[in-house]
Amino acid sequence: PRKEHRNLSLEDHVLDRLPACVNKVLSHSGESQLSIIGYCVGGLLAVLWAAIDAAMRGRAGPGPLKNLVCMATPVNSDGLESLKTWMGPEFDEEALLAEHDNVPAEWVQNALRALRPFGKVAGAANLLNQADQEAIVRSNLRMGKWETDNIPFPGGVFRQMVNDFLRDNCLINGHWKIGDHSADLAAIRVPMLHLLAQDDHITPYASSRDLVQRVSSSDREEVMIKGGHVGLVAGRGAQMRMWPALEAWLAERS
Repeated sequence: PRKEHRNLSLEDHVLDRLPACVNKVLSHSGESQLSIIGYCVGGLLAVLWAAIDAAMRGRAGPGPLKNLVCMATPVNSDGLESLKTWMGPEFDEEALLAEHDNVPAEWVQNALRALRPFGKVAGAANLLNQADQEAIVRSNLRMGKWETDNIPFPGGVFRQMVNDFLRDNCLINGHWKIGDHSADLAAIRVPMLHLLAQDDHITPYASSRDLVQRVSSSDREEVMIKGGHVGLVAGRGAQMRMWPALEAWLAERS
């Protein structure tokens, strides 16, 4: 996002851009439905769209969403204790956005690192002990590059996430309005899979466990996988554990 994107909102993403992407994929593929996979905040955006789209359609027939897969997706901000404390009433998001337009990428990176302040040091020490193993060093460098490849966070979305999600916990409290639409998890009825990381310090289980419990899908599953937030989707562990589980789940429903 650049300066001209500073006012992009959840409405822009959930009601405009994401549906446009869905329609483009369906048009290109010739299919009538698709499966959506969302990771972390991307999962939250997918959930918001799925809930609103389902509510708008009611029971008027199947919509474009066939399956919904979320990975490490937070829905209950009460489980994000550190972020909720940092961005409480005394945090001035307007001053930050007035100075930077969007949240700088380094701010995003530093906030994530602060959730586990000694993680980087411990990782470096562990790598030093394996410095003679070239494959491990190369893998670590690739993972480190991926972890730090952040982009700015759109200012308008950040404002809404701080107020509506973190402070007011609107999704769990049942009054999150996106434009003129209410996002209600109970409106979601499609098959749903939520993949979680056992040692996730960014999306703790207390923030993610409500998702599967609150949707109305008769086919819903939560799978806890060994590893952390990043290791859930990237690296050797993800290749051995998460991606095969996801492939098998989708194969049965596609």
